[in-house]
Amino acid sequence: MKLRPDLVTAPLRGNIDTRLGRVTSGDYAGIILAAAGLERVGLADRGAELLEPPRYWPAIAQGALALQARANDTAVREALTLIDDAPSHRAIAAERACLSALAGGCLAPIGGFSTENEGKLELTACVLENTSNGVERIDVTAAVRIDAAAKKAMQTARQLGRAVAKQLREAGADGMLARMRQRQAVSPPPPPDLD
Repeated sequence: MKLRPDLVTAPLRGNIDTRLGRVTSGDYAGIILAAAGLERVGLADRGAELLEPPRYWPAIAQGALALQARANDTAVREALTLIDDAPSHRAIAAERACLSALAGGCLAPIGGFSTENEGKLELTACVLENTSNGVERIDVTAAVRIDAAAKKAMQTARQLGRAVAKQLREAGADGMLARMRQRQAVSPPPPPDLD
């Protein structure tokens, strides 16, 4: 909304076909869908624009796949290390530490994106708030050097996430999130459209 205040937004629920049908029928001029979902069902060509950082920040850990195993199942845990992408894992750890430090959840207007390149882990996160004047937004970017061989690399990633959250809070994120949570409590999201 900050980039396109001329747009009118409305909630939309349902599977991909239902949502795309609402555009085809003229109910919506356009919708936002996950590119991965469109690709998975062979409809990537239906996308008109890819919303990417730094213009648009995804939800924290968007697109990350997590696998879980019993703590005492050594064989499964060892097998999972073969498919664990360490830089991606650290990036997600930084993002999730930021979200946790902000006490954010799936409905909190918090976005973020972390990347690791040439031994540097960078995290940008933002907090948004709908106001009567449009959308307010706070963005913070920070980076740390990562020694991928060190056991403390994951700890360093989490520290980065907490540091970014601290900067967001110092810039006013707590008040923004509190007001957004209060609005959501007063007017909860509509029930899912079961079409």
